[in-house]
Amino acid sequence: MIDISKYTSKSEIKEILQYVKVEGNKAMATDSFRLAVITLPEPYNEIIQDGFYKADKWKAITKEMNAKVPSLLRVQQLVDEAMIHQPDETYPDVSRVIPNDEELTPFDATQKGINIKYFYEFLSDVAQMVGEKNNLYWKYIQQQNNHVVYKDLTTTIILMSLI
Repeated sequence: MIDISKYTSKSEIKEILQYVKVEGNKAMATDSFRLAVITLPEPYNEIIQDGFYKADKWKAITKEMNAKVPSLLRVQQLVDEAMIHQPDETYPDVSRVIPNDEELTPFDATQKGINIKYFYEFLSDVAQMVGEKNNLYWKYIQQQNNHVVYKDLTTTIILMSLI
């Protein structure tokens, strides 16, 4: 599973952005510029409770989930230690930018006047940032209104806005 803690804010200006938010089977993180949303895989979606997790604690949870032999008991312990129900601030409403499947349409970079070479390099950089080792697949790049989105079965990344 992708560690989305790297998408949290390092700044203390808006403390709430230092947290990963879990709601239902989704976990999300944003620093106001980038947004990552993942679907929690089974059986972790049953273990990880709705709430807020500091980035370093989420990183530890993700590390255990990605271990060669993950321990559900250890994940549960980390969740119990790390989760807080409601911080003092309100988490941003990101629902307006998270695409619904029915809003997505195929994306053709050439028709949008995007330099394919630079776009490919950009996608390679994004793949490395999310730990996918250059495995962002073109078939999952789609368009939602004025956003270019990467959306596969477990991950949603808003790549760029079209102007």
